[in-house]
Amino acid sequence: MHGLLEGEKVYEKISGRRFERTSIVAGQVDGDFIAPMIYKDNMTIDFFVEWFKTQLLPGKKAYTQSEFEKILEKKDEINELYEKLKFIKEHSK
Repeated sequence: MHGLLEGEKVYEKISGRRFERTSIVAGQVDGDFIAPMIYKDNMTIDFFVEWFKTQLLPGKKAYTQSEFEKILEKKDEINELYEKLKFIKEHSK
């Protein structure tokens, strides 16, 4: 494998130990974890949105006014993160 240019993809098997990666995503409200989910694939935008809609939102039956205001405060930060992830996804194809 000597002589590869920096950034050049390697298409051969490389011996060594391989470990399966397991990840978890969950929400946290007042120190309590809600809607935890273990997954083995990569976290994609579509995967996150689906988890958010089907697991996180139904996992918390009602939000207090202050909890809802905290969510809205983070809206711009979440949107900015989403745009960065979307950019990465579009340019990694």
